[in-house]
Amino acid sequence: MVSVVSWLLGIMLGLNGVGGTVIYEVYRVGAGETLEDIAAKYGVSVEELRAVNRWLVGEVQENQFLTVPVKRREVVDRRVGTNVSRRRRVWQSKEGQAGIGARGDVYRVGRLGVVRAEGVPIVRHPGGKEIVYRCERGMELVIVGERGEWLGVMMVDGSQCWIRKSAVRVSGIELVAGIGQREGGRREVVREALSYLGTPYKYGGEGRGGIDCSALIQRAFKAVGIKLPRTAGEQYKVGRIVRWGELKSGDRLYFASKGGGIDHAGIYIGGGKFVHASGRHGAVVVSDLRDPYYWGIFVGAKR
Repeated sequence: MVSVVSWLLGIMLGLNGVGGTVIYEVYRVGAGETLEDIAAKYGVSVEELRAVNRWLVGEVQENQFLTVPVKRREVVDRRVGTNVSRRRRVWQSKEGQAGIGARGDVYRVGRLGVVRAEGVPIVRHPGGKEIVYRCERGMELVIVGERGEWLGVMMVDGSQCWIRKSAVRVSGIELVAGIGQREGGRREVVREALSYLGTPYKYGGEGRGGIDCSALIQRAFKAVGIKLPRTAGEQYKVGRIVRWGELKSGDRLYFASKGGGIDHAGIYIGGGKFVHASGRHGAVVVSDLRDPYYWGIFVGAKR
């Protein structure tokens, strides 16, 4: 059963069935740092770090990227939201004091919602009958959309499902996540692409009401003054090939999901992750390039 949580660079709610809000951040390992150092810096355990970074064997290495849960201190109240809108890191300490940190940029994920009653269903489509999850009273959700009497909820795989608006108390708390500090890459491109997170997938769509994979890339690069062709196949003809070990945030990734020509694309954001408008998930989501499905259809990267 799918838990009501989001993936990397989103919000994770109900971690292992336990309530609480967790935000994942991509962290670059510094010189001489150990897992113990990083765990202490973020207030998590080494076991949590290893559980999230299941690919990790042995000790960490300098410049390696880790996925780190940074917990509730990254939840931002709308009252300090002016800083969020400028994509600067804003955080709240345990005492509730707002401040600006220095670990990187942020992007808005959604709003915090709390389920009002026991057993409220989350369904696949607004008004649909396919139930994907039943919530406990008080469960926290990431609200990423609204359609009539329904609210969009971000799920563990990054997809968007739906719950009745009357069943949720939507708070004034904005949820944000960081893209981290990284050398090189096109951070403005990544920020623009991540601003579409949760936008419905629509084949041929080109805006915030609905967008497809190549349009997401086209718009993200347009934000920095770079013009790209409209389709994934044509985009792949532009730029130079980038090897796996050379990938930087903002590089373009291309896939052949049907075994033929290139028909899907995304933008690399670091740590093995990429953002894309996914027909499989029905929305703009963050996925792992090392996932067997995506790695199996991966054609190459361009810069």
